[in-house]
Amino acid sequence: VNDYEDGSVLLNGIDIKRIPKRTLRKSITVIPQDPLLFSGALRKSVDPYEEYTDSELFIALKRSGFLDTLRSSKESEESEKSEEARGEVSEGSVLQMQLSDSGSNLSCGQKQLLCLSRTLLNGTKLILVDEAASNIDFMTEQLLYKVLKECADEWKATLMIISHNVKGLRNYVDYVIEMIQGVSIRGLVPYEAHENPTPNL
Repeated sequence: VNDYEDGSVLLNGIDIKRIPKRTLRKSITVIPQDPLLFSGALRKSVDPYEEYTDSELFIALKRSGFLDTLRSSKESEESEKSEEARGEVSEGSVLQMQLSDSGSNLSCGQKQLLCLSRTLLNGTKLILVDEAASNIDFMTEQLLYKVLKECADEWKATLMIISHNVKGLRNYVDYVIEMIQGVSIRGLVPYEAHENPTPNL
């Protein structure tokens, strides 16, 4: 969270400059275009401050769809066979799975689903999604938005998505603002944005 020189940003009527940065960071969840992951145990990337139990982490990984992608990936075939008797990937094996630098041993979709898992644990009132679907396949994109929309409804949170792909968003947002160089050009409902696109959408 960086300071800004001009204007103001209000959350519930409060200028964020008046909110301590640590408090502000814990109040907002951001899913960026380039996922932030740590090398080492997967658990560290989902719960960097060690605030949650293994069971809570496992539930988040399951709801995000990450576990399903892990089971179906070629990387998990051998470990899946070794646990075939249990029929499930165990909590311990998933949470201790070793990630390479920046999660380079995961696909782009799996990385974003890990970030989604982290979001499911935070339960913040403001969720910012910044081009998070730009490097993932359509099915993963739709899963990402579907789970985020469900969370926003459950938590009564605000979900803000920055995206160039309006078609992928139309079932998951209430309003679309078209912007050029930081200036709002028009606002419309998702159906209108899909039916009446401009070269910028």
